[in-house]
Amino acid sequence: MVIVALAGWNSGLGRVIWDALQQSEKHKGFILTRKVPEAVDTKRFAPSAFAIPYPWGSVDVLPPLKYYFEAIETLEKSDLEWTVFLNGVFLDYHGMLQIKAHLAPNVFAIDMVNKVAAKSGDWQHPSHVHMVHGPRQVYRRGARSANLGRRESRHW
Repeated sequence: MVIVALAGWNSGLGRVIWDALQQSEKHKGFILTRKVPEAVDTKRFAPSAFAIPYPWGSVDVLPPLKYYFEAIETLEKSDLEWTVFLNGVFLDYHGMLQIKAHLAPNVFAIDMVNKVAAKSGDWQHPSHVHMVHGPRQVYRRGARSANLGRRESRHW
């Protein structure tokens, strides 16, 4: 059994993962902001991440990435096994009018309310956004990852 410490559990992706952990028979979760049992020995860590593998130079465009890259640098210097889950843009954002979602509304390339879509990139250099079925897929990948033996740090 793997014990998963979860921060930010009451909304968004954290809520989806917490709900899935409550139904899991293989893994146990606890809220990181609550008292941690002293016997817990941290071996693996999955930092908060954004949808895609951003290049190191993208801090100029998205300043909050500074903290993301600082976390990665800290993990690289540690003895922890770590993994960044690159989840793409959740399809939940495009179906919030029809499905229950714990995520806050956000408009990416498709604005369902106003029935408008935008193509990313330009016609000569299109960019692509990878989408998964939903945030529950991130939990499933995380659960499978927790069952793996020691591995090199990488992005999933």
